[in-house]
Amino acid sequence: MGYRLDELIDLSRLQKLTDAFYAVTGFPTTVVDPQGNVLFDSGYKRICTLFHRQNPQTRQHCAEIDAGLAQHLVAGPVGLLRRCQNGLHYASVPIMVGDELVGGVITGQLLFEKTDIQFFRQQAH
Repeated sequence: MGYRLDELIDLSRLQKLTDAFYAVTGFPTTVVDPQGNVLFDSGYKRICTLFHRQNPQTRQHCAEIDAGLAQHLVAGPVGLLRRCQNGLHYASVPIMVGDELVGGVITGQLLFEKTDIQFFRQQAH
């Protein structure tokens, strides 16, 4: 059928909604098209923007998790939860219209267990 997410919903309204959700909860959200291209995002955590995505080694870990989540969305209509090598968790959920993938929601930079301060100190060095 060839649906496109931007034809089905008002992305600017969804952006405002996810921005408000992030402001209240601190829960970041990214919406991607079926190829994994970012349509918009709300609220990257400071550790990712100021450190992980600035350092060449940890930036590579970010690229790997981004690519893996995008590939998973294209592969099939099930959600996925992964831990990146930088110590944070990410989840992706496809947006389907019938059997057709029209996009995906990715959230991340989450901690699900007690924070291992030593791990992050070691990473900072």
